[in-house]
Order: sequence, then C-alpha cells, then structure tokens
Amino acid sequence: MPTKPQRTIFTIAANLRWSAVGLALNAVAVRADELPLAKHGPEATLNNSTEVTFDPLGVAAVLHNPRASLSAARLYTQYDRRFFIWPHTMMMGATLIPVKVLVEHLTATFQSIHPAITLCTQDTQNLPVVSNMVFKEFPLDFGNMWLGDVIAFKSSSKPANDFMIVCMDSDDDDNRRQSPDGPSKMTQWLGCSALNLISLINGLIIVAGIVLGLLSADLWALTLFFFYGTHWLAGLAVSMTSLVTPQKINIKKDPTPRFAIYQRPAGGTVVFKGRQDTMEAWARSTWEFNRSLKNSILHWFWTITGTLSAICSVACMVNMLGYMQLAFLGLLVYASLAEIVATRITRILQGEAEALDRKFLVENNPFRTTGVIRATVEVDKKFRLSALDWVGLKRMPSDQIFRDMQDLLARINEFQAEVEAGREVVPDRGPRWHEKVNEAFGRFAENRTEDPVLVARIQEEAKNALEKWWRNREDASLRTDEIKPPLV
Repeated sequence: MPTKPQRTIFTIAANLRWSAVGLALNAVAVRADELPLAKHGPEATLNNSTEVTFDPLGVAAVLHNPRASLSAARLYTQYDRRFFIWPHTMMMGATLIPVKVLVEHLTATFQSIHPAITLCTQDTQNLPVVSNMVFKEFPLDFGNMWLGDVIAFKSSSKPANDFMIVCMDSDDDDNRRQSPDGPSKMTQWLGCSALNLISLINGLIIVAGIVLGLLSADLWALTLFFFYGTHWLAGLAVSMTSLVTPQKINIKKDPTPRFAIYQRPAGGTVVFKGRQDTMEAWARSTWEFNRSLKNSILHWFWTITGTLSAICSVACMVNMLGYMQLAFLGLLVYASLAEIVATRITRILQGEAEALDRKFLVENNPFRTTGVIRATVEVDKKFRLSALDWVGLKRMPSDQIFRDMQDLLARINEFQAEVEAGREVVPDRGPRWHEKVNEAFGRFAENRTEDPVLVARIQEEAKNALEKWWRNREDASLRTDEIKPPLV
C-alpha cells in the first residue's frame, strides 16, 4: 500500500506523460502542412471524357480457347508438312498457351514429360473399339484428322445399318497405281497459297499496329504490337521445322489382316481394316520432342514472347488509345476467323491426301445382315471384310444361323479370290451358278430349323451381293479396256 507522498509522485508522473504526448501530437499537426503528401490528399473528382474505350474486351486475348491449344500443337508438329504448312494465328487465347507451357516448365521436375509433348497430346481422343487385337482403344488427333471426318459420315435413312469401311494401309500397291500420292497439284497450290496468305495478313495487321502506335505516340500500343510481332515471328520460325515428331517404334512386319469395329453413338458402324503392323503402329503411336539446341531455342523463343504478349494484352490494353484498342480487337477477331478457315482448308487437303481411296460406305441397307453381307462380298477386295468374325466379336447374335452365315460368306470369299487370281472361270449365267457357289448355298440351307423367311432372306442377300460384285468387276474391266491405247 503506497503512502501519500508516493501517490503524489505517481500522479505528477502521469500528468507529465500525457503532456508530452499532447506536445508531440501538436508538433505533428504543425509539420503535416509542410509534408508533400498532405498537399495532395484524396479528393473525389468527376472526369468527363468523350473517348471511346474497349478496356474490358482486352481480357479476350487471354481467354481459354481449346482451338488455340490445338493450333499450337499443329504448329509444333507440322504433321502434314509434305502437303502444307500450318499457320498459327494470334487468335483469342493464343498467348495463353505459352503461359501454360512456361508454368509447366517452372513446376516440372527433371523427370517430367516435356511440356511440348503435353501440349500435343492434351487434345488426343481415344476411340473405343472392338477388335481381334489386344488393343481396345485407338488414338485420334490432328495427325489423323481425316479419320474424324470419315467417322462423321452422313447417315442414310437406316443409320443403324450403315457400314463405313476404312483401309488403314497406306502402302497398298493397288492404291499407288490407281491414284496419285496426295491431292491434285492445283488443289494443293490453292490450299497452300490460302494458308500462306492467312499468315501474311496476320503479320501485316501487326506491322500496321506498330506503325500506328509510332505515329500516334502511343507507347502502350507500340509495346503491345511489338511483342505480338515478335511472337508471330517466333511462330513463323517454329513452323519451318517440326519440334515434336511421332516416336519411332520398332514393330515387326506382319501382313495378317486385323479389324477394329467402332459403333457410332449416332448410328452406324465403322470398320477399320489393316495389317497387323499398321494397326499396332496406330494403337501405339505417341510423340517425342526433338531435343537439340536449335529446337530448344525456338521453343523458348516462342514461349517467352508469347508470355510477354499475354501480359501486355491486359497491361497495355487499358492504357491504349481507343482506336488502337479497336485495332487490337480486330486482330483477335481476324485471327480467330482465319483459324477456322485454315482448319477447313487443311481438312480438305488432308482428306484428299489420305482418305480419297481409303474409305467405302455401304449404306441404305434394310437389315443389318444386308450390310454385313454386302461389306463382306460386294465390295472390292481392298475393302472386303473377309475373315472378320462378327459373332466372335459380339457384333452379331451367337445363334447358329449367323455362324453358318459366316461360313457361307467365307466360302464365297474363297471363290472370289480364285476368280480374281485367274484360277476360276465365272459361268456365262453369272457367279451364283458356279458349282462351288451352289455347294456353299446348299450347305447353308440343309437341315435348317430357323425361321424360313430369315433363311431365304440371307441367301437372297448373299446372291445379290455376289452378282453386284461381278457386275462391278465387269464394268471396271470395260473402263480399263477403253482407256488402253489401240495397238498399232
């Protein structure tokens, strides 16, 4: 318990302390007027401006765009270089792709997959199939985009009974003799010229933006278009080579025919036919980044310039003049529309190069058995589905009549092979009157206990398909004879 003198001392000390604080606050208040920030305190003001601005639209340059990633992947691979060079445009979201690649580089370890490979595989779709191989999925990407167009064929009035047959062997001897390797020279020239023009116009718009930025003394616009110009040049340099290529896989040569069946959700069946080694190479296809000094420099040049362009797309856009903002948005719109046109052109070129003589559509079939029989007997030997076990692959019921139908078709195929090899002669009345054919139909018809209407229908469909095959063969022979020059 403090004494009275002690309490007096404590009171005097407290008063002195508060007096010192008051003097300090007064001193700060006096000096505050002399500080530079005090003269510019926050004040509410209203600015009137008649300038048109497009600030919010600047984010369009870095929006997610799946077409941009696909375009960048095609730029890195240039898969169809022998026919055309893919032009990567500065579309909406194009500069976001290099940012993602850079982030993957920064977060990856030394054992990680190269980000360029990830870029080229992220749009790959796996096609679920039923096949007589160990592979149950086959990849679809921009390297075989023509297959996507073939799979999306236009259905007939009976879509469930349509059959699209695709020959996957590109080294077929008959194919090389009958058709040129790739699109016609005129088609290829027009397509390549259009693709080059798309890239050139893209570059000219960027150059025009740089010039306008200089003339208007708009440093922000000049910076933006400058970095976009360097990124466009980087893309042009990358397009001169293939940074990512298909990985070479050692596969044993095997001519055994294999089949893969894809059932479309919209109706229709797609059957892929090819050699064992061809189908295996397709199923195991993957990409690899060609690690070299030149490729690494091009990759980092494209990645860094694209990242800087993405940053400038937002940072510079809000400070640019209104008409320069409009010019930049015009670049994005043109590049986005040009990419769609370029995709259409390349699909035409790739389709003529790959799918022109490698697909055959069997359509307008009233029954599924009609389509199976026509695809097995009526079509040319290149597309003929001989030895395809429909029942074993569970694409047809396992009833005995359908098993016997497959045996019937197998015997007819043997007869067709003998005729095509010149070892059998077709009677004047037609192939259905040949003794081997009659024997095959007799074996199928004997001791049948199933629905007689179904039995008769299968026999009639097989006979009609055989007759149609023979008529097509005779017509082809007549056309060949007309083309031959007369003997002198």
